[in-house]
Amino acid sequence: MSSPFQKRLQMRKKEFKKKMSYESSRNKRYRLQVQISKNKREATLQKKRNMDKVTQIRHTLNTENLTLEEKISNIPNLVKLLDDNEQSKQLDAVLEIVNLLTIEQNPPISEIVYSGAIPKLINFLKFTKDTEIKFNSAWAITNITTGDTKEISVLIDHEIIPVLVEIIKSEGDKITIQAVWALGNIASDSIKNRNIIIDHFLIDMFVDIIENTQNIYLLKKTIWAASNIVRKTPMPDFESIKNIVPIFYHLVFSEEIEIVKNACQAISSLFTISNPQISKLITLDFCKYLVALLKSSKSLILPVLRTFGNIVAGSDEATQCVIESGFFPVIYKFLEKKPRSIRYEICYTLSNICLGTNEQRESLINENLIPILIDIGKNDVQFVKKEAIWTLVNICLKGTDKQKIKLVSLGVLSVFVSGLKSIHADPLISKILLAIKALFNTNLEGNENIQYQPKLIIKEFEQIGGLEIIEKFLDDENEEISTKAKIINENFLINKQNDEKLLNNWDEYQPYINYKKEGNLEILFFSNPNDPKMDFDNN
Repeated sequence: MSSPFQKRLQMRKKEFKKKMSYESSRNKRYRLQVQISKNKREATLQKKRNMDKVTQIRHTLNTENLTLEEKISNIPNLVKLLDDNEQSKQLDAVLEIVNLLTIEQNPPISEIVYSGAIPKLINFLKFTKDTEIKFNSAWAITNITTGDTKEISVLIDHEIIPVLVEIIKSEGDKITIQAVWALGNIASDSIKNRNIIIDHFLIDMFVDIIENTQNIYLLKKTIWAASNIVRKTPMPDFESIKNIVPIFYHLVFSEEIEIVKNACQAISSLFTISNPQISKLITLDFCKYLVALLKSSKSLILPVLRTFGNIVAGSDEATQCVIESGFFPVIYKFLEKKPRSIRYEICYTLSNICLGTNEQRESLINENLIPILIDIGKNDVQFVKKEAIWTLVNICLKGTDKQKIKLVSLGVLSVFVSGLKSIHADPLISKILLAIKALFNTNLEGNENIQYQPKLIIKEFEQIGGLEIIEKFLDDENEEISTKAKIINENFLINKQNDEKLLNNWDEYQPYINYKKEGNLEILFFSNPNDPKMDFDNN
Protein backbone atom coordinates (compact mmCIF):
# COMPACT_ATOMS: atom_id res chain seq x y z
CA MET A 1 0.00 0.00 0.00
CA SER A 2 7.85 5.19 -3.68
CA SER A 3 8.97 7.24 -0.68
CA PRO A 4 9.28 5.13 2.47
CA PHE A 5 6.33 4.05 4.54
CA GLN A 6 4.89 6.37 7.10
CA LYS A 7 5.39 9.46 9.11
CA ARG A 8 3.40 8.23 12.07
CA LEU A 9 0.82 6.00 10.35
CA GLN A 10 0.15 8.38 7.55
CA MET A 11 2.16 6.93 4.68
CA ARG A 12 0.95 3.97 2.75
CA LYS A 13 3.45 1.48 1.37
CA LYS A 14 4.77 2.46 -1.99
CA GLU A 15 7.08 0.86 -4.46
CA PHE A 16 9.53 2.52 -6.78
CA LYS A 17 8.91 2.91 -10.49
CA LYS A 18 11.73 1.41 -12.44
CA LYS A 19 13.27 3.37 -15.28
CA MET A 20 12.17 1.88 -18.57
CA SER A 21 14.54 1.01 -21.38
CA TYR A 22 12.88 0.25 -24.68
CA GLU A 23 16.07 -1.23 -26.08
CA SER A 24 15.72 -4.27 -23.82
CA SER A 25 13.32 -7.01 -24.79
CA ARG A 26 11.28 -6.83 -21.62
CA ASN A 27 11.66 -4.13 -19.00
CA LYS A 28 8.44 -3.71 -17.07
CA ARG A 29 7.46 -0.83 -14.85
CA TYR A 30 6.97 -1.02 -11.11
CA ARG A 31 4.21 1.03 -9.64
CA LEU A 32 4.51 4.40 -8.04
CA GLN A 33 1.73 3.83 -5.57
CA VAL A 34 -0.67 6.67 -5.00
CA GLN A 35 -1.65 7.95 -1.59
CA ILE A 36 -5.37 7.41 -1.05
CA SER A 37 -6.88 8.76 2.15
CA LYS A 38 -9.05 5.69 2.60
CA ASN A 39 -6.01 3.45 2.54
CA LYS A 40 -4.17 5.68 4.99
CA ARG A 41 -7.07 5.37 7.41
CA GLU A 42 -7.07 1.62 6.92
CA ALA A 43 -3.33 1.42 7.57
CA THR A 44 -3.82 3.38 10.78
CA LEU A 45 -6.49 1.00 11.99
CA GLN A 46 -4.24 -1.95 11.22
CA LYS A 47 -1.30 -0.48 13.10
CA LYS A 48 -2.97 1.00 16.13
CA ARG A 49 -5.06 -0.55 18.84
CA ASN A 50 -7.71 1.91 19.99
CA MET A 51 -10.29 1.88 22.73
CA ASP A 52 -13.84 1.05 21.78
CA LYS A 53 -14.76 3.52 24.49
CA VAL A 54 -12.54 5.73 26.55
CA THR A 55 -14.58 4.69 29.57
CA GLN A 56 -12.92 1.29 29.39
CA ILE A 57 -10.01 2.89 31.26
CA ARG A 58 -10.32 3.17 34.99
CA HIS A 59 -9.90 6.78 36.00
CA THR A 60 -8.91 6.18 39.61
CA LEU A 61 -6.33 8.95 39.28
CA ASN A 62 -9.15 11.47 38.75
CA THR A 63 -7.90 12.54 35.32
CA GLU A 64 -11.13 12.06 33.39
CA ASN A 65 -12.04 15.75 33.65
CA LEU A 66 -8.62 17.07 32.67
CA THR A 67 -8.01 18.65 29.28
CA LEU A 68 -5.63 16.88 26.92
CA GLU A 69 -2.97 19.49 27.60
CA GLU A 70 -3.33 18.90 31.33
CA LYS A 71 -3.12 15.14 30.84
CA ILE A 72 0.08 15.51 28.82
CA SER A 73 1.54 17.76 31.52
CA ASN A 74 0.74 15.00 34.00
CA ILE A 75 2.88 12.38 32.19
CA PRO A 76 5.93 12.83 34.53
CA ASN A 77 3.68 12.02 37.49
CA LEU A 78 2.47 8.88 35.72
CA VAL A 79 6.08 7.80 35.15
CA LYS A 80 6.79 8.20 38.86
CA LEU A 81 3.79 6.04 39.70
CA LEU A 82 5.20 3.26 37.51
CA ASP A 83 7.84 2.84 40.26
CA ASP A 84 5.29 2.85 43.09
CA ASN A 85 5.38 -0.06 45.51
CA GLU A 86 1.65 -0.63 45.14
CA GLN A 87 0.72 -2.62 42.04
CA SER A 88 -2.69 -0.98 41.88
CA LYS A 89 -1.06 2.42 41.39
CA GLN A 90 1.33 0.96 38.83
CA LEU A 91 -1.65 -0.40 36.93
CA ASP A 92 -3.48 2.91 37.12
CA ALA A 93 -0.45 4.68 35.67
CA VAL A 94 -0.10 2.14 32.85
CA LEU A 95 -3.79 2.46 32.04
CA GLU A 96 -3.56 6.25 31.90
CA ILE A 97 -0.60 5.94 29.50
CA VAL A 98 -2.61 3.55 27.34
CA ASN A 99 -5.49 6.02 27.43
CA LEU A 100 -3.23 8.79 26.12
CA LEU A 101 -1.75 6.56 23.41
CA THR A 102 -5.17 5.57 22.11
CA ILE A 103 -6.23 9.13 21.36
CA GLU A 104 -7.29 8.97 17.73
CA GLN A 105 -5.70 12.21 16.53
CA ASN A 106 -2.05 13.00 17.36
CA PRO A 107 -1.51 10.91 20.49
CA PRO A 108 1.42 12.17 22.60
CA ILE A 109 3.76 9.33 21.62
CA SER A 110 6.88 11.47 21.67
CA GLU A 111 6.08 12.92 25.09
CA ILE A 112 5.68 9.44 26.53
CA VAL A 113 8.76 8.02 24.78
CA TYR A 114 11.04 10.76 26.13
CA SER A 115 9.46 10.83 29.59
CA GLY A 116 11.41 7.81 30.76
CA ALA A 117 8.39 5.49 30.60
CA ILE A 118 9.88 3.07 28.04
CA PRO A 119 12.33 1.14 30.28
CA LYS A 120 9.69 0.87 33.01
CA LEU A 121 7.08 -0.54 30.63
CA ILE A 122 9.63 -3.01 29.26
CA ASN A 123 10.52 -4.09 32.79
CA PHE A 124 6.85 -4.86 33.39
CA LEU A 125 6.90 -7.05 30.28
CA LYS A 126 9.96 -8.89 31.53
CA PHE A 127 9.38 -9.26 35.25
CA THR A 128 5.90 -8.50 36.54
CA LYS A 129 3.65 -11.37 37.57
CA ASP A 130 0.57 -9.17 37.31
CA THR A 131 -1.05 -10.22 34.02
CA GLU A 132 -3.12 -7.04 33.76
CA ILE A 133 -0.07 -4.79 34.13
CA LYS A 134 1.86 -6.93 31.64
CA PHE A 135 -0.95 -6.93 29.08
CA ASN A 136 -1.54 -3.19 29.26
CA SER A 137 2.20 -2.49 29.14
CA ALA A 138 2.28 -4.52 25.91
CA TRP A 139 -0.71 -2.53 24.68
CA ALA A 140 1.16 0.71 25.36
CA ILE A 141 4.26 -0.58 23.55
CA THR A 142 2.13 -1.61 20.57
CA ASN A 143 0.80 1.91 20.16
CA ILE A 144 4.23 3.45 20.66
CA THR A 145 5.39 1.38 17.67
CA THR A 146 3.00 3.42 15.54
CA GLY A 147 5.26 6.42 16.08
CA ASP A 148 8.01 7.67 13.80
CA THR A 149 11.39 6.04 13.22
CA LYS A 150 13.13 7.96 16.01
CA GLU A 151 10.51 6.92 18.54
CA ILE A 152 10.68 3.30 17.43
CA SER A 153 14.48 3.46 17.64
CA VAL A 154 14.18 4.28 21.35
CA LEU A 155 12.25 1.04 21.81
CA ILE A 156 14.83 -0.92 19.83
CA ASP A 157 17.67 0.64 21.83
CA HIS A 158 15.95 -0.66 24.96
CA GLU A 159 15.98 -4.20 23.50
CA ILE A 160 12.24 -4.39 22.91
CA ILE A 161 12.50 -6.99 20.13
CA PRO A 162 14.04 -9.79 22.24
CA VAL A 163 11.45 -9.05 24.92
CA LEU A 164 8.60 -9.37 22.41
CA VAL A 165 10.13 -12.56 21.01
CA GLU A 166 10.21 -14.05 24.51
CA ILE A 167 6.55 -13.13 25.01
CA ILE A 168 5.64 -15.02 21.82
CA LYS A 169 7.56 -18.05 23.06
CA SER A 170 6.18 -18.16 26.57
CA GLU A 171 2.91 -16.24 26.96
CA GLY A 172 -0.71 -16.91 26.07
CA ASP A 173 -2.56 -15.73 22.97
CA LYS A 174 -3.90 -12.51 24.48
CA ILE A 175 -0.53 -10.89 25.10
CA THR A 176 1.11 -12.69 22.14
CA ILE A 177 -1.26 -10.81 19.85
CA GLN A 178 0.09 -7.55 21.25
CA ALA A 179 3.69 -8.69 20.73
CA VAL A 180 3.04 -9.77 17.14
CA TRP A 181 1.19 -6.51 16.48
CA ALA A 182 4.11 -4.43 17.76
CA LEU A 183 6.63 -6.44 15.72
CA GLY A 184 4.52 -5.95 12.60
CA ASN A 185 4.58 -2.19 13.18
CA ILE A 186 8.34 -2.19 13.66
CA ALA A 187 8.82 -4.22 10.46
CA SER A 188 6.76 -1.71 8.48
CA ASP A 189 8.71 1.31 9.72
CA SER A 190 11.93 1.06 7.70
CA ILE A 191 14.22 -1.29 5.81
CA LYS A 192 16.67 -1.22 8.72
CA ASN A 193 14.05 -2.19 11.28
CA ARG A 194 12.55 -4.80 8.96
CA ASN A 195 15.97 -6.42 8.66
CA ILE A 196 16.35 -6.40 12.45
CA ILE A 197 13.07 -8.30 12.66
CA ILE A 198 14.35 -10.84 10.13
CA ASP A 199 17.64 -11.22 12.02
CA HIS A 200 15.68 -12.31 15.10
CA PHE A 201 14.28 -15.28 13.10
CA LEU A 202 10.75 -13.97 13.35
CA ILE A 203 9.80 -15.31 9.92
CA ASP A 204 9.99 -18.85 11.25
CA MET A 205 8.14 -17.87 14.42
CA PHE A 206 5.36 -16.33 12.35
CA VAL A 207 5.19 -19.43 10.16
CA ASP A 208 4.82 -21.58 13.26
CA ILE A 209 1.97 -19.43 14.60
CA ILE A 210 0.16 -19.40 11.24
CA GLU A 211 0.40 -23.16 10.90
CA ASN A 212 -0.58 -24.04 14.46
CA THR A 213 -2.73 -21.42 16.16
CA GLN A 214 -6.44 -22.00 16.64
CA ASN A 215 -6.99 -18.35 17.58
CA ILE A 216 -8.39 -16.64 14.49
CA TYR A 217 -7.51 -13.16 15.74
CA LEU A 218 -3.89 -14.16 16.41
CA LEU A 219 -3.79 -15.81 12.99
CA LYS A 220 -4.99 -12.67 11.22
CA LYS A 221 -2.63 -10.41 13.12
CA THR A 222 0.35 -12.69 12.45
CA ILE A 223 -0.41 -12.83 8.72
CA TRP A 224 -0.60 -9.05 8.68
CA ALA A 225 2.69 -8.70 10.58
CA ALA A 226 4.44 -11.23 8.35
CA SER A 227 3.18 -9.47 5.23
CA ASN A 228 4.78 -6.23 6.44
CA ILE A 229 8.17 -7.91 6.23
CA VAL A 230 7.87 -8.44 2.47
CA ARG A 231 6.09 -5.24 1.44
CA LYS A 232 9.10 -2.91 1.42
CA THR A 233 11.56 -2.43 -1.42
CA PRO A 234 14.24 -3.44 -1.78
CA MET A 235 12.95 -6.87 -0.90
CA PRO A 236 14.73 -9.01 1.68
CA ASP A 237 17.13 -11.71 0.52
CA PHE A 238 15.00 -14.58 -0.74
CA GLU A 239 16.73 -17.12 1.48
CA SER A 240 15.61 -15.22 4.57
CA ILE A 241 11.92 -15.30 3.60
CA LYS A 242 11.58 -18.48 1.54
CA ASN A 243 9.73 -20.38 4.29
CA ILE A 244 6.88 -17.87 4.32
CA VAL A 245 6.37 -17.82 0.53
CA PRO A 246 4.24 -21.00 0.23
CA ILE A 247 2.31 -19.91 3.32
CA PHE A 248 1.22 -16.66 1.69
CA TYR A 249 0.36 -18.48 -1.52
CA HIS A 250 -1.98 -20.92 0.21
CA LEU A 251 -3.53 -18.17 2.33
CA VAL A 252 -4.80 -16.49 -0.84
CA PHE A 253 -7.28 -19.39 -1.01
CA SER A 254 -8.63 -18.74 2.50
CA GLU A 255 -12.33 -18.10 3.05
CA GLU A 256 -11.55 -15.19 5.39
CA ILE A 257 -11.52 -11.95 3.39
CA GLU A 258 -9.12 -10.19 5.76
CA ILE A 259 -6.64 -13.06 5.45
CA VAL A 260 -6.94 -13.11 1.66
CA LYS A 261 -6.39 -9.37 1.56
CA ASN A 262 -3.13 -9.48 3.53
CA ALA A 263 -1.98 -12.58 1.66
CA CYS A 264 -2.56 -10.83 -1.68
CA GLN A 265 -0.61 -7.80 -0.51
CA ALA A 266 2.27 -10.05 0.47
CA ILE A 267 2.22 -12.28 -2.60
CA SER A 268 1.99 -9.18 -4.79
CA SER A 269 5.28 -7.93 -3.35
CA LEU A 270 6.85 -11.38 -3.68
CA PHE A 271 6.02 -11.41 -7.39
CA THR A 272 8.52 -8.57 -7.88
CA ILE A 273 11.31 -11.02 -7.01
CA SER A 274 13.02 -12.79 -9.89
CA ASN A 275 13.23 -16.31 -8.50
CA PRO A 276 12.16 -19.70 -9.92
CA GLN A 277 10.31 -20.60 -6.72
CA ILE A 278 8.23 -17.43 -7.10
CA SER A 279 7.69 -17.81 -10.84
CA LYS A 280 6.28 -21.33 -10.54
CA LEU A 281 3.43 -19.99 -8.39
CA ILE A 282 2.04 -18.06 -11.36
CA THR A 283 -0.22 -20.48 -13.19
CA LEU A 284 -3.34 -20.09 -15.29
CA ASP A 285 -5.46 -21.64 -12.54
CA PHE A 286 -4.04 -19.22 -9.97
CA CYS A 287 -4.81 -16.25 -12.22
CA LYS A 288 -8.33 -17.54 -12.83
CA TYR A 289 -8.82 -17.71 -9.07
CA LEU A 290 -7.65 -14.10 -8.73
CA VAL A 291 -10.16 -13.07 -11.40
CA ALA A 292 -12.87 -14.80 -9.37
CA LEU A 293 -11.75 -12.82 -6.31
CA LEU A 294 -12.21 -9.58 -8.26
CA LYS A 295 -15.87 -10.50 -8.63
CA SER A 296 -16.36 -11.74 -5.08
CA SER A 297 -15.64 -8.80 -2.78
CA LYS A 298 -15.18 -5.06 -3.14
CA SER A 299 -12.54 -5.04 -0.41
CA LEU A 300 -10.38 -7.45 -2.42
CA ILE A 301 -10.37 -5.51 -5.69
CA LEU A 302 -7.35 -3.31 -4.94
CA PRO A 303 -5.05 -5.99 -3.45
CA VAL A 304 -5.92 -8.41 -6.25
CA LEU A 305 -5.33 -5.77 -8.92
CA ARG A 306 -1.94 -4.99 -7.39
CA THR A 307 -1.15 -8.69 -7.51
CA PHE A 308 -2.01 -8.78 -11.21
CA GLY A 309 0.02 -5.62 -11.73
CA ASN A 310 3.15 -7.23 -10.36
CA ILE A 311 2.55 -10.52 -12.17
CA VAL A 312 2.53 -8.77 -15.55
CA ALA A 313 5.67 -6.87 -14.57
CA GLY A 314 7.41 -10.21 -14.94
CA SER A 315 7.74 -12.60 -17.85
CA ASP A 316 5.68 -12.82 -21.03
CA GLU A 317 4.57 -16.27 -19.91
CA ALA A 318 3.16 -14.86 -16.67
CA THR A 319 1.44 -12.07 -18.59
CA GLN A 320 -0.16 -14.62 -20.91
CA CYS A 321 -1.62 -16.44 -17.90
CA VAL A 322 -3.27 -13.18 -16.84
CA ILE A 323 -4.71 -12.56 -20.30
CA GLU A 324 -6.06 -16.11 -20.64
CA SER A 325 -7.60 -15.98 -17.16
CA GLY A 326 -10.33 -13.62 -18.34
CA PHE A 327 -8.79 -10.49 -16.84
CA PHE A 328 -9.78 -8.07 -19.62
CA PRO A 329 -13.57 -8.60 -19.58
CA VAL A 330 -13.71 -8.23 -15.80
CA ILE A 331 -11.74 -5.00 -15.56
CA TYR A 332 -13.59 -3.31 -18.42
CA LYS A 333 -16.56 -2.40 -16.22
CA PHE A 334 -14.23 -1.30 -13.41
CA LEU A 335 -12.66 1.30 -15.68
CA GLU A 336 -16.05 2.89 -16.22
CA LYS A 337 -17.43 2.93 -12.69
CA LYS A 338 -14.92 2.21 -9.97
CA PRO A 339 -12.98 4.70 -7.79
CA ARG A 340 -9.90 6.37 -9.20
CA SER A 341 -7.55 4.18 -7.15
CA ILE A 342 -8.93 1.14 -8.96
CA ARG A 343 -8.69 2.82 -12.38
CA TYR A 344 -5.09 3.68 -11.55
CA GLU A 345 -4.20 0.07 -10.71
CA ILE A 346 -5.90 -1.23 -13.85
CA CYS A 347 -4.13 1.26 -16.11
CA TYR A 348 -0.83 0.47 -14.44
CA THR A 349 -1.39 -3.23 -15.11
CA LEU A 350 -2.39 -2.61 -18.72
CA SER A 351 0.72 -0.49 -19.27
CA ASN A 352 2.87 -3.49 -18.35
CA ILE A 353 0.84 -5.87 -20.49
CA CYS A 354 1.54 -3.58 -23.43
CA LEU A 355 5.26 -4.12 -22.92
CA GLY A 356 4.77 -7.79 -23.72
CA THR A 357 4.39 -9.44 -27.10
CA ASN A 358 2.55 -8.14 -30.16
CA GLU A 359 -0.07 -10.83 -29.61
CA GLN A 360 -0.64 -9.62 -26.05
CA ARG A 361 -1.04 -6.03 -27.22
CA GLU A 362 -3.43 -7.25 -29.90
CA SER A 363 -5.52 -9.02 -27.25
CA LEU A 364 -5.90 -5.76 -25.34
CA ILE A 365 -6.85 -3.86 -28.50
CA ASN A 366 -9.39 -6.52 -29.50
CA GLU A 367 -11.11 -6.18 -26.11
CA ASN A 368 -12.03 -2.62 -27.12
CA LEU A 369 -10.10 -1.13 -24.20
CA ILE A 370 -8.35 1.58 -26.23
CA PRO A 371 -11.33 4.01 -26.45
CA ILE A 372 -11.83 4.02 -22.68
CA LEU A 373 -8.07 4.41 -22.11
CA ILE A 374 -8.09 7.39 -24.45
CA ASP A 375 -10.98 8.91 -22.52
CA ILE A 376 -9.15 8.37 -19.22
CA GLY A 377 -5.95 9.79 -20.72
CA LYS A 378 -7.74 13.03 -21.53
CA ASN A 379 -10.30 13.47 -18.77
CA ASP A 380 -9.34 11.63 -15.57
CA VAL A 381 -7.44 12.93 -12.56
CA GLN A 382 -3.74 13.43 -13.20
CA PHE A 383 -2.25 10.30 -11.62
CA VAL A 384 -4.78 8.02 -13.36
CA LYS A 385 -4.44 9.91 -16.62
CA LYS A 386 -0.69 9.35 -16.65
CA GLU A 387 -1.04 5.59 -16.27
CA ALA A 388 -3.50 5.44 -19.16
CA ILE A 389 -1.07 7.44 -21.29
CA TRP A 390 1.75 5.05 -20.33
CA THR A 391 -0.35 2.23 -21.77
CA LEU A 392 -0.91 4.04 -25.06
CA VAL A 393 2.73 5.09 -25.26
CA ASN A 394 3.86 1.51 -24.78
CA ILE A 395 1.71 0.31 -27.67
CA CYS A 396 3.14 3.01 -29.93
CA LEU A 397 6.71 2.20 -28.97
CA LYS A 398 6.46 -1.58 -28.97
CA GLY A 399 3.53 -2.36 -31.25
CA THR A 400 3.19 -3.15 -34.92
CA ASP A 401 2.40 -0.52 -37.52
CA LYS A 402 -1.12 -1.91 -37.76
CA GLN A 403 -1.58 -1.46 -34.02
CA LYS A 404 -0.28 2.10 -34.20
CA ILE A 405 -2.68 2.94 -37.03
CA LYS A 406 -5.54 1.57 -34.96
CA LEU A 407 -4.60 3.91 -32.12
CA VAL A 408 -4.37 6.87 -34.48
CA SER A 409 -7.80 6.08 -35.89
CA LEU A 410 -9.23 6.08 -32.35
CA GLY A 411 -7.73 9.45 -31.45
CA VAL A 412 -4.48 8.74 -29.63
CA LEU A 413 -2.82 11.89 -30.99
CA SER A 414 -5.27 14.07 -29.08
CA VAL A 415 -4.34 12.25 -25.86
CA PHE A 416 -0.64 12.84 -26.45
CA VAL A 417 -1.18 16.54 -27.20
CA SER A 418 -3.33 16.85 -24.07
CA GLY A 419 -0.67 15.04 -22.04
CA LEU A 420 2.12 17.27 -23.28
CA LYS A 421 0.07 20.28 -22.24
CA SER A 422 -0.87 19.07 -18.75
CA ILE A 423 2.07 16.95 -17.55
CA HIS A 424 5.07 18.83 -16.23
CA ALA A 425 8.60 17.75 -15.27
CA ASP A 426 7.84 14.07 -15.71
CA PRO A 427 9.70 11.23 -17.50
CA LEU A 428 6.45 10.49 -19.32
CA ILE A 429 6.92 13.62 -21.46
CA SER A 430 10.01 12.12 -23.05
CA LYS A 431 8.16 8.87 -23.75
CA ILE A 432 5.20 10.69 -25.32
CA LEU A 433 7.60 12.43 -27.69
CA LEU A 434 9.12 9.08 -28.60
CA ALA A 435 5.63 7.68 -29.20
CA ILE A 436 4.74 10.59 -31.50
CA LYS A 437 7.93 10.02 -33.47
CA ALA A 438 7.07 6.33 -33.76
CA LEU A 439 3.64 7.22 -35.16
CA PHE A 440 5.17 9.59 -37.69
CA ASN A 441 7.48 6.77 -38.82
CA THR A 442 4.63 4.33 -39.35
CA ASN A 443 4.75 2.52 -42.68
CA LEU A 444 1.83 0.20 -43.40
CA GLU A 445 1.91 -1.82 -46.59
CA GLY A 446 -1.46 -3.01 -47.83
CA ASN A 447 -0.19 -4.70 -50.99
CA GLU A 448 2.54 -4.22 -53.54
CA ASN A 449 0.79 -1.28 -55.20
CA ILE A 450 -0.43 0.65 -52.17
CA GLN A 451 1.70 2.19 -49.46
CA TYR A 452 0.38 4.10 -46.48
CA GLN A 453 1.76 7.60 -46.19
CA PRO A 454 2.19 8.99 -42.65
CA LYS A 455 1.75 12.57 -43.83
CA LEU A 456 -1.91 12.52 -42.87
CA ILE A 457 -0.96 11.61 -39.29
CA ILE A 458 1.38 14.58 -39.22
CA LYS A 459 -1.32 16.79 -40.68
CA GLU A 460 -3.81 15.71 -38.01
CA PHE A 461 -1.18 16.32 -35.33
CA GLU A 462 -0.70 19.87 -36.57
CA GLN A 463 -4.43 20.50 -36.77
CA ILE A 464 -4.97 19.65 -33.10
CA GLY A 465 -2.21 21.97 -31.91
CA GLY A 466 0.68 19.54 -31.87
CA LEU A 467 3.09 21.81 -33.72
CA GLU A 468 2.80 24.53 -31.10
CA ILE A 469 3.39 22.01 -28.32
CA ILE A 470 6.52 20.63 -29.98
CA GLU A 471 7.85 24.16 -30.45
CA LYS A 472 7.35 24.77 -26.73
CA PHE A 473 9.69 21.89 -25.91
CA LEU A 474 12.45 22.91 -28.33
CA ASP A 475 14.14 24.98 -25.63
CA ASP A 476 13.16 22.82 -22.67
CA GLU A 477 15.72 22.85 -19.86
CA ASN A 478 15.67 19.05 -19.92
CA GLU A 479 18.14 18.20 -22.68
CA GLU A 480 16.59 14.80 -23.35
CA ILE A 481 13.17 16.35 -23.95
CA SER A 482 14.46 19.24 -26.08
CA THR A 483 16.51 16.84 -28.21
CA LYS A 484 13.50 14.63 -28.92
CA ALA A 485 11.36 17.67 -29.73
CA LYS A 486 14.01 18.93 -32.17
CA ILE A 487 14.19 15.56 -33.91
CA ILE A 488 10.42 15.56 -34.42
CA ASN A 489 10.41 19.17 -35.56
CA GLU A 490 13.30 18.84 -37.99
CA ASN A 491 12.32 15.49 -39.48
CA PHE A 492 8.56 15.77 -39.67
CA LEU A 493 7.22 19.27 -39.08
CA ILE A 494 9.65 21.95 -40.11
CA ASN A 495 9.44 21.49 -43.90
CA LYS A 496 5.93 22.25 -45.07
CA GLN A 497 6.68 22.83 -48.74
CA ASN A 498 5.75 19.23 -49.55
CA ASP A 499 2.24 19.78 -48.22
CA GLU A 500 2.02 23.01 -50.14
CA LYS A 501 3.23 21.26 -53.29
CA LEU A 502 0.49 18.67 -52.97
CA LEU A 503 -2.17 21.34 -52.56
CA ASN A 504 -0.81 23.60 -55.31
CA ASN A 505 -0.54 20.72 -57.78
CA TRP A 506 -3.67 18.86 -56.79
CA ASP A 507 -4.87 18.30 -60.38
CA GLU A 508 -1.57 16.69 -61.28
CA TYR A 509 -1.49 14.34 -58.28
CA GLN A 510 -5.20 13.59 -57.95
CA PRO A 511 -5.22 10.59 -60.35
CA TYR A 512 -2.77 8.82 -58.02
CA ILE A 513 -4.65 9.53 -54.78
CA ASN A 514 -6.98 7.08 -53.04
CA TYR A 515 -8.70 7.20 -49.66
CA LYS A 516 -9.42 4.61 -47.01
CA LYS A 517 -11.53 4.84 -43.86
CA GLU A 518 -9.89 3.53 -40.67
CA GLY A 519 -12.32 4.21 -37.85
CA ASN A 520 -12.93 7.96 -37.83
CA LEU A 521 -9.71 8.66 -39.70
CA GLU A 522 -9.52 9.22 -43.45
CA ILE A 523 -6.20 7.84 -44.68
CA LEU A 524 -4.49 9.10 -47.82
CA PHE A 525 -2.93 6.57 -50.24
CA PHE A 526 -0.87 6.89 -53.38
CA SER A 527 -1.68 4.19 -55.92
CA ASN A 528 1.83 4.17 -57.35
CA PRO A 529 4.33 5.19 -54.67
CA ASN A 530 7.27 4.50 -57.00
CA ASP A 531 6.17 7.14 -59.48
CA PRO A 532 8.81 9.91 -59.43
CA LYS A 533 6.01 12.44 -59.37
CA MET A 534 5.24 11.25 -55.83
CA ASP A 535 8.80 11.81 -54.63
CA PHE A 536 8.23 15.15 -52.92
CA ASP A 537 11.71 15.44 -51.57
CA ASN A 538 13.33 15.23 -54.99
CA ASN A 539 10.81 17.26 -56.97
